Order: sequence, then C-alpha cells, then structure tokens
Amino acid sequence: NPKVFKQVYNLSGNEFVTFDGMAKACAEAAGAPEPKIIHFDAKKVKPPEDFPKAFPFRGMHFFASIEKAKQDVPGWAPKYS
Repeated sequence: NPKVFKQVYNLSGNEFVTFDGMAKACAEAAGAPEPKIIHFDAKKVKPPEDFPKAFPFRGMHFFASIEKAKQDVPGWAPKYS
C-alpha cells in the first residue's frame, strides 16, 4: 500500500490504557507478579543538566491512537486487545 510507505504509526487497541495498566498488563503477560507502582511528582524531580528530556520526566500524558492507521488502511482493525 503506497499510502503507508515511510509512515509512522502508533499501534494500540480500541481502548485507552494508563501507565499503571500497561505495567500490570506487561507483568501479567510475562507471568510476573503484579508490580509495586510508586507515583512521583515529575515537577519535583530535577534531572541532571545533561540528561535528555524524556520519559519519565514528562509533564503531560500521552496516548497511542490507531486512528491514523484506520484512516490510511480502511478496514484495518487490531487483532489483539
């Protein structure tokens, strides 16, 4: 499909999942015990000056959406959820 050549897609499912939910799902898929999740206020953490700005020091949430894939490939739907 030429429309998807050199495109980037966020692939997910039809439902949103939180970071906590993702950590729990990964643990379950790996057969590991449920993780102990500790939340922190990213605004109170000062990374070193040369530290790249990246997760987990984001001041916002983000979502992976399948809308672009569904638009570019009509009829596409995730196989797993």
